[in-house]
Amino acid sequence: MKRCLFSVFVSVLAGVSLVGCSNSNPVVPNSYAFDKTRSWRPQFESIKLDDGIDAAEADLLATLYFARYEGMCGANFPVIRDKGRWRALTVVGYSGTAQPDIFVDAKTGVISHKGYPDSVPPWRDLREMCRILN
Repeated sequence: MKRCLFSVFVSVLAGVSLVGCSNSNPVVPNSYAFDKTRSWRPQFESIKLDDGIDAAEADLLATLYFARYEGMCGANFPVIRDKGRWRALTVVGYSGTAQPDIFVDAKTGVISHKGYPDSVPPWRDLREMCRILN
């Protein structure tokens, strides 16, 4: 009887924890805001800071940053708005191990990622990556 009650308790606890956590996970868009079918370089060159960084620009910057600093075994997800910045969730390796998020400041364009150097406009480090990938 104790074992049965314990199993029910664990099942209820697990269900409550999943429901409780469901709102803490950000909703990631289904697709990137930048056009992955077009050459990335012209899109990169057209980024202007005077109007801020929009979703398409942040997606492109986060994707280039990920390729430059994390490598090609993994991915960053499309950006989501997070206060005054854009946030891209990242995973690496075959198992998709979660890594620290990449942040793109919506006003200044500075890209930050825990454990890696910041990339600041005019993003010389990403310009080279853009050339390599196209």
